[in-house]
Amino acid sequence: MANYKKWLTLVPCIKGESNLTKAYDGLKARLYFQRSFKIKHRRPIFYGLPKVHKDPISLRPVVSSVNSLLSVFSNWLDFKMKQLLPSMKSYVKKSFEVIQDLKRITLPDNALIFSADATSMYTNIDTEIGIQAVRDFLNCNSERIPQDFPTNMFLQVFELVMTNNIFSFGDTTWLQLTGTAMGTPAACAYATITYGQHENTKILTEFSSNLLYCKRYIDDIFAIWIPSETGNNIIWNNFKERINNWGTLKWIIEELSHKTVFLDLNIELRHSKIYTSTYQKSLNLYL
Repeated sequence: MANYKKWLTLVPCIKGESNLTKAYDGLKARLYFQRSFKIKHRRPIFYGLPKVHKDPISLRPVVSSVNSLLSVFSNWLDFKMKQLLPSMKSYVKKSFEVIQDLKRITLPDNALIFSADATSMYTNIDTEIGIQAVRDFLNCNSERIPQDFPTNMFLQVFELVMTNNIFSFGDTTWLQLTGTAMGTPAACAYATITYGQHENTKILTEFSSNLLYCKRYIDDIFAIWIPSETGNNIIWNNFKERINNWGTLKWIIEELSHKTVFLDLNIELRHSKIYTSTYQKSLNLYL
């Protein structure tokens, strides 16, 4: 893995790109790779981080990829993926944006709210499904992404990172076979975009008349639901089935109500108005 020239041959920067702008962007990336590969790299290391707030104490599996070879590629992927995030209809960067959005929304009297939380999102994104979802996302949003986005190069680097996550544990070496590459810098953006394709093409289109507002921050969803005049229970159950109909990833979905928690917000619906306050976990150390 120390021979960076061998890895550079896997990342052609001009071949396959459709115009000079993309080729130039590819050349800039190649220069970044060449400079980064001159640094001494180490193999990622797997370890367990104790969850001291749990009873009994359990371990959180972690792969440290700092200064590893593939982290060079993944840092570039993370930078490029952030250019794609605005094409996600449900994308939200922080809770303040949600507060500002809610101030502008006029609610009907029958509106209800709910939140949903993914179960082990990163490990439950099947690699093949995730790679195909990113390909589909790029195809569906080709008119929205920057014109100089190096699509072919991006997909080659992306597949390289997600299918070659090699790490050490003690005196053994392992290759991750499925799930989001553990410890890779692009993991958050990857998880956001992969399921975002399912949201854009399935959930937000099929249930557009019921979802007045729907935002997701990685593995947390908040939405405002407008019940149908007839058959609302059937539609609500269909929605829950659809949201869980994507590979092995499953969501814990709250029932419709007038209050919920999303990120660091308590959100409450009173008399067709939404009120927010700061939510603090009881396990916050300073409390």
